[in-house]
Amino acid sequence: MMAYTSVADIFESIEQVRGAVYDRVAGLAAEQAAFRSEPDGWSSAQLAEHMCVSEERLAGVIQRYLTAAEAEGRPAASPAVAPVSLDRIQEQAKAKFKSPEATKPSGALSIPEILDRMRRSRENLTAMRPRLEAIDVSDVTFPHPVFGPLNLYEWVLFVGMHEQRHLRQMEAVMASPGFPRDVA
Repeated sequence: MMAYTSVADIFESIEQVRGAVYDRVAGLAAEQAAFRSEPDGWSSAQLAEHMCVSEERLAGVIQRYLTAAEAEGRPAASPAVAPVSLDRIQEQAKAKFKSPEATKPSGALSIPEILDRMRRSRENLTAMRPRLEAIDVSDVTFPHPVFGPLNLYEWVLFVGMHEQRHLRQMEAVMASPGFPRDVA
């Protein structure tokens, strides 16, 4: 992983991952989207829905902390931020985790519905970008249940890290032997 020195770079990074997710799932037929490589594993559609629900929830928390930071009259941010990296949690992030109930997929949404929600959740997060650029929030933190406190810049970067992890899982599902390849 690398260190990011601007909010713009952080958002560019998460957009690259999101673009790859869109590219991977947008053309899936319903049978492909619902395929599970393991009985207790998630399908590509479920992974995408989980990413969406997770981002919706994170955007809400980031919004609350950002609003509180703005109300404090925090100092203006400089164009560059202190280097932001998630290297310190990279090894821990490779472990298997149990998803919180609130972010488990319902399995009831189609790929177009999921993609529409993903677009809206990203618009909500991206709408906060000018506010994140306006004040210094490098010491505004809230805890991740496994990785401990992350500041608001790290949380935005975490969105991309989380999606990258699940994108790899999707790719594994799609590469598995039983995946329905010839579905129109």
